Amino acid sequence: LSLDAGQTLFTGGSVLPPSTLKFSVDGRDPTYFLFKGDLHAGEIGPVRVNGRWDGIRLRGNAWWPKQSLTVFQPLAPPDWKMNLRDGELYAQVAFSAAPEQGFRAGGHGVLKGGSAWMPDNQVNGVDFVLPFRFADGAWHLGTRGPVTLRIAEVINLVTAKNITADLQGRYPWTEEEPLLLTDVSVDVLGGNVLMKQLRMPQHDPA
Repeated sequence: LSLDAGQTLFTGGSVLPPSTLKFSVDGRDPTYFLFKGDLHAGEIGPVRVNGRWDGIRLRGNAWWPKQSLTVFQPLAPPDWKMNLRDGELYAQVAFSAAPEQGFRAGGHGVLKGGSAWMPDNQVNGVDFVLPFRFADGAWHLGTRGPVTLRIAEVINLVTAKNITADLQGRYPWTEEEPLLLTDVSVDVLGGNVLMKQLRMPQHDPA
């Protein structure tokens, strides 16, 4: 089965190139089958998915093979005047769905060496790692280590370097399962600005 769509225009001016979804199902009856497919839009993708349905539970995996960040240029609204210059992106997710558990998913996404230039500033050397799990209507961020953001430099009127931030916890957060922003640091104007921890819900000054 192949489904094709033309170019998609979004209200902000973003453009998704013409896309194609290829999908196949193989099984003995509607209560047990295997499925697989892939989706791509122009140079974006393909996002590949496979899994099975056993009459009770849907299980599957989806993965986005490593590709250049520059293929996402059409998704940047023209008003942003943003030029995606460098970087690689990849992701992988496992998911399942069943009546007694609802929908659950877990995986990670990675951006390495990202670079974006705009008329008034440049952002270079962006590394972003997002390990996550979704269950019971909540996001659990940083399941195998924190969500990490590292930026080599932001060039503006003032240049900031060695920007770091870590994020870990539950969203929406609760008292029992807070969301923690830690090790926020930036080198600027010959010094260093550091925030050790911000806890949400917040009780003490950061």
